[in-house]
Amino acid sequence: MRRLVIALSVVALVLGIVSFAGATPVDFKIGENNSIVGEGVSLNYTTDDNLENLEFTLDDNGSYGPFNYALVAGISGNGGRQNNEYNVTAYLDFDLPHDIRIPNPVANNGTLTITRTDGCSGGGSTGGKKGNSNNNHNNNNNNNSCTKKGNVSLSFDPVEVPFGDDGWFIVQLTGFDVGWQGTCCSPANWQGTITATVTLEKAPAPVPEPSTLLLLGGGILGAAAFLRRRRRN
Repeated sequence: MRRLVIALSVVALVLGIVSFAGATPVDFKIGENNSIVGEGVSLNYTTDDNLENLEFTLDDNGSYGPFNYALVAGISGNGGRQNNEYNVTAYLDFDLPHDIRIPNPVANNGTLTITRTDGCSGGGSTGGKKGNSNNNHNNNNNNNSCTKKGNVSLSFDPVEVPFGDDGWFIVQLTGFDVGWQGTCCSPANWQGTITATVTLEKAPAPVPEPSTLLLLGGGILGAAAFLRRRRRN
């Protein structure tokens, strides 16, 4: 009987330690508060239809993605001049895990760069004969209506997100580099897709369940009782 008690105590103690120390997979769920905000520029975008309520589970060093975050199709208003850079922040909302320790949604900081690669491919020259206001007026109209071309690029910095007890994961948004063409100052006729990848670098220390605590406690008590009886003998 004594040997049986000893064996059961050892088994309970080992199982309790293994259950307590084992790495726990982390469940992720994307929320609804996803948006893109620019400084000095406003982007026309739509978040992906499958983004909200997207769920996935990761182990240590596991990644999910890339998955579609948003489609950007041009600039609204008069913002977005050629040969300029603009700060852009894309917010990715997490419903899970619940204990994120930084403001949620996660802010992904990026840079929008608009460049012009060539001049007009159509239209007249900007010059004209002196004293001929009609020629100058017509030439200016031609210059404004001619086609201009360039590139629009958007890139993001990775974001490290701490959560739980010493756990952390990385969010990396990937932008685009596309061509544009227009007839005035702002680029037009372009679109690009933003994707996201989530990588779990380290799962937080697991919170022991009541059953695990009972198992571990039973093993400790059994071992303690055995040692006490042995000392008496």
